[in-house]
Amino acid sequence: MQERVSSVQDPKYWAEGMTIIEPMKLFNIMMKVNSDRYPAVSDANYLLLLDARRRETYDQSHIVLAKFSTRTAGQYELPYDSQVETKKNIVVYDDMTEILRFDNGRSIKTDATRLAKVLYTEGARCAISILRGKFPLYIFHLVRGH
Repeated sequence: MQERVSSVQDPKYWAEGMTIIEPMKLFNIMMKVNSDRYPAVSDANYLLLLDARRRETYDQSHIVLAKFSTRTAGQYELPYDSQVETKKNIVVYDDMTEILRFDNGRSIKTDATRLAKVLYTEGARCAISILRGKFPLYIFHLVRGH
């Protein structure tokens, strides 16, 4: 089992246990093939992809394989089958991450970063990746692919 990520000294982590990834990186994660030549996403522990947007927006369109994370009174609830402690890759997205930056040493909070923090506190053993950019632009990058 992987060790829990908890280093803020590593420059690729902008917050404890979290990292930013580009849409092409998500595309590569989703398209990976395992040693048996099956898609890696067929392994239930390979990827947890969560949409942190509002339910109406998720219902209109979302990335294939993405699960919706409900929000009650401002608090996120993970899907019942999340099992974050067993996942090898966890990716969260919303429609605001294009504005993610540091402001006087503190990161700007978005829906994706709030959900990522919940995942981290729930016991994720891998870095939680936040997809950079706005949701409609992901589709362009993911479709453009190779």
